Amino acid sequence: MKHKHRTTTIALISLLLMVIIAAGCGAGKEAAPSAASGTPQQEASTQAAAQATATPATAAPAPRVVSTLMGDVEVPADPSRIVLVYHDDIDHLMALGVKPVAVPTYERPGSIDGYLPYLAEELKGVEKIGNAPNLEAILAANPDLIIASYAYKDMMDQLKKIAPTLVFEWKTDWRETHLAIGKALGRESKAQANIDEYNALVKDAKQKLGTAVGNKTVAFIRVLPKEIRIHGLKDQVPGFLLYEQLGLTPSEEVPVEEWAKPISNEIFAQLKADHILLHINDNPDAAAQAKELLENEAYKNVPAVKNGQVHLVPSHPWERGGPLAFKEGIQQVLEAMVQ
Repeated sequence: MKHKHRTTTIALISLLLMVIIAAGCGAGKEAAPSAASGTPQQEASTQAAAQATATPATAAPAPRVVSTLMGDVEVPADPSRIVLVYHDDIDHLMALGVKPVAVPTYERPGSIDGYLPYLAEELKGVEKIGNAPNLEAILAANPDLIIASYAYKDMMDQLKKIAPTLVFEWKTDWRETHLAIGKALGRESKAQANIDEYNALVKDAKQKLGTAVGNKTVAFIRVLPKEIRIHGLKDQVPGFLLYEQLGLTPSEEVPVEEWAKPISNEIFAQLKADHILLHINDNPDAAAQAKELLENEAYKNVPAVKNGQVHLVPSHPWERGGPLAFKEGIQQVLEAMVQ
């Protein structure tokens, strides 16, 4: 009886072990896909489709229609190959963070390798198309946008055949044109930031100059090879920046209704200016003329000469320019007159 009971017990244990092993094997297997389920590839495709439905594709930026002095122009949404045919526009584009692929050659005194002197380093490697726009050079630059000056209005039909062409008017107060260019290129916020920065700089500089200079008089003199020129209040950078923007007092000899006028050596000897900003043309004859004005005893009674307040300045921004040149000009004035 004992033997029979032990045999039965062993049989039951074996049966139980078989059940446990079978259950373990079943748990280790993955459930077979149901008829409603697809293959892993099908599931991935279904998920991608769902994501595409949930997040619609971003539409490509559309071209802009820009109103210019020469009519409406359709401008590419994000032009990457901009060719310029006017020197001042270089300053505007660089201030907006846009580097042109080709620019006009700068052939005036002070040129650095054919570039504007104050932007020469940043423009290294940019193609040059000649001082007068060369249509073959412009075409070779493969532009998707051309920015031109109204001075070249007679070339507009030819330029438009190469690429969409925008025309902006040069103004001594560069801010309006800068904002217009910024809008045309989709960079209006950057243009406005540049204007705000300049306005703040003018306000700060005006306060400093008011304290340091007060009512002392200022004249801007340019020495050319065969001429001494005093700049006036009208339509040019020296008058606009010094007197209108920075609030300095013009010397009584400064012309009111002219942008500049020539003066003789004798008139220079009678100037009453307390400060002179002096630009000397990059020419040996001009340099000799300036040396005569500053060292000859005949001119020692000019207050600025007598008191050592003749301040040499480079050509820019005192010829033309945009936000970069004008900010540089303000710094030149501060360095000269604020100790």
